[in-house]
Amino acid sequence: MVEDCPARLNELAEKKELDISLISRWIYPSIEKDYAVIPEICISGDGTIMSVELFTKRPIELLQNGTLFITAETGTSSKAFGYLVARKYGLDLLSLERAPYETADAVLLIGNSALAFSNPEYPYKYDLGEMWKEVVGNKMIYAIAVARRDIYDSARKVALDYFNESLEKFEREKESQLAKISAIFERQQKVSISCEKLAEYYTKLIYKLPEKDFWESFNFVKNLYANELV
Repeated sequence: MVEDCPARLNELAEKKELDISLISRWIYPSIEKDYAVIPEICISGDGTIMSVELFTKRPIELLQNGTLFITAETGTSSKAFGYLVARKYGLDLLSLERAPYETADAVLLIGNSALAFSNPEYPYKYDLGEMWKEVVGNKMIYAIAVARRDIYDSARKVALDYFNESLEKFEREKESQLAKISAIFERQQKVSISCEKLAEYYTKLIYKLPEKDFWESFNFVKNLYANELV
């Protein structure tokens, strides 16, 4: 079992070092020949997601000559933000000069770092899920599950059984699980997070989609990647 940030899981999958993995949706074309999608499993959302966010010192439309920090933990959320900001604001976000976390005019964070971020110097916040829903209109798939093609049938069953058991366990033990997550979060991020905020966050995450919805969102990004994001 390998636990790591999205960027690292993407890297390991590209090296064919994982049998089954969650990967960033946007990198799938680079591993498609070796891995097949398990469509029942994903990390997705339908609007505000809370954990993929761009924090800025001034409104996006005033960032033309600004600087940008992108966390190394992200797989490809930066591409999605770049696409949306260009569509909505006419700004080439990813062409901004890179700067350290401490001095950048805009900071793109994911996961716990985004949830923990609190700095009055960055009064503007843009949520990737919220912007995706506004600009694109459909659900946003952040991560997909894949399995090696040569073991796909057996691996798919193992992944589905494990995934369903995990979700059921979380629902049965939600109160104690949230308390554990809160303690881990505080230890890692050096700031506290309430169980109430964590509970709200988990209501934003969708871990399973009907196949029709899954493939609709998946294929939209596939076409987007082929035509606009290469």
